[in-house]
Amino acid sequence: MPSTKPSRITLIDSIFLSTFVILIQITSLILTSQAIEFYAMLPSYEPAGQSTSGSILNSIILIIFTFAMTTIMLMLIKFRQLLILKILMILSIGLGTFLTSYIILNLIFYNVASWNIVFLFSVTISIIGMLSFIFPHNNFYTIVTSFILASLYGTSLSLFIKPPTVLVIPVFFGLYDIYTVFRGPLKSLISESQNNFNLNPMVVNIKNVNIGLGDLIFYSMIPSVALILSNLIVAFVIIFVISIGIHITLYFLRKFD
Repeated sequence: MPSTKPSRITLIDSIFLSTFVILIQITSLILTSQAIEFYAMLPSYEPAGQSTSGSILNSIILIIFTFAMTTIMLMLIKFRQLLILKILMILSIGLGTFLTSYIILNLIFYNVASWNIVFLFSVTISIIGMLSFIFPHNNFYTIVTSFILASLYGTSLSLFIKPPTVLVIPVFFGLYDIYTVFRGPLKSLISESQNNFNLNPMVVNIKNVNIGLGDLIFYSMIPSVALILSNLIVAFVIIFVISIGIHITLYFLRKFD
């Protein structure tokens, strides 16, 4: 959910943010299109099954995990265990980026590039993905990191979470997002970290707008899901709708805080 000081938001800010999101979405579509032939063979996240109730429970499990991770981060900041928090974030982002890129690139370059080339490329992407930790006060590196993470994780979620769960998760996380931003641990985390800890790349600043990495991942995932389940035209329609939604959101932020 985008946030900033309403008085500072301009149309240019909206255009910059929506353009950034569109670039991530297109990158994810390209990656997804190259791996889509393996979609039916890939394992899926379905711990509670494929039924409607199972997909709801699958979503709740992910939300509980997200809630727990946010709470742990909040506690570490409150108790001033900032070094531990930074190490955990570097390890999770670095390892997660490496594994995700290695899996996706292996699908894309299957029978084209050897595993060691894919391995080295994945290591490079992982290192680039950690630039915001190496240069925490340089917003350019935060933008690069968030771009890589959102593109890769959005692609990964679209490939490894199957219907109906993949259709239910955005709804549940949208509702959870409203709660966690206004009442939940994310609001407290952002408040506590302002003077103590840099949340980059979990929060990225585009012009005068701050937006969470989780939002960017879902913005990336949804058009890729549309590409898999339907076609490219539907995917671009969804990209257009999301872009309009971003502009409307920022308009209301200007008017009503």
